[in-house]
Amino acid sequence: MFSVYLAARLLGRQRSVLPPLALAAMIMLAIDPAIVSSISFQLSFAALLGIALLSARFAVRGSDWIQSSVRIPTITKRLLTGVVYGMSVSLAATIATAPLVAFHLGEIPLWGIPSTLLIVPVLPLFLGEAVLTAVASFDFGQPVKSTVLKVGHHGSRTSTTERFLDAVDPAVAIVTTGIKNQFGHPHKDMIERLQRSLSEEAVFVTRARGTVSVITDGTAVWVESER
Repeated sequence: MFSVYLAARLLGRQRSVLPPLALAAMIMLAIDPAIVSSISFQLSFAALLGIALLSARFAVRGSDWIQSSVRIPTITKRLLTGVVYGMSVSLAATIATAPLVAFHLGEIPLWGIPSTLLIVPVLPLFLGEAVLTAVASFDFGQPVKSTVLKVGHHGSRTSTTERFLDAVDPAVAIVTTGIKNQFGHPHKDMIERLQRSLSEEAVFVTRARGTVSVITDGTAVWVESER
């Protein structure tokens, strides 16, 4: 569905999410017509349709009310606006799926909306803590050594740590990134980290080297690039 939406944007066509949503449903039904009776199929598309049609309207109204208030501090307005956007998605999905949920399950759970109100403000804290904990406690007891390393996240600053590089101990590192990507990948700190662990000749960045091919006969490995 996203591929169709992206293609429409690139071609300058209508940017609504509804056509790709309809196309995705048509493709799935063409592959398996019986899926139309699946509750997961019905709920998924109903939720997406509700979010596409209703969430922005809810969010704009709530955000406008918050921004127009003279009693709410600016920093609080930003926090509340984020909460409103999160709640608008939950509310839109709940409304759109309510008839199906009532039909299939005999009840309409409304806990999703207030739970969003409680979770959204602290979600970044939980996610940040979880990521840091996972990275810090990652167990390299299992063998992760590899001759070729495809660097994670297009070579972002924190994508591959020194500890991970030491554990993998690659002979070649490949960073895939576009020439004019908006994030500036790969980050210079990452390139320096790779070059310290390997060598400048062993680091292949597609932005500079073009297509990079890795060839092996099961024993030896060759790396070829366009440039």
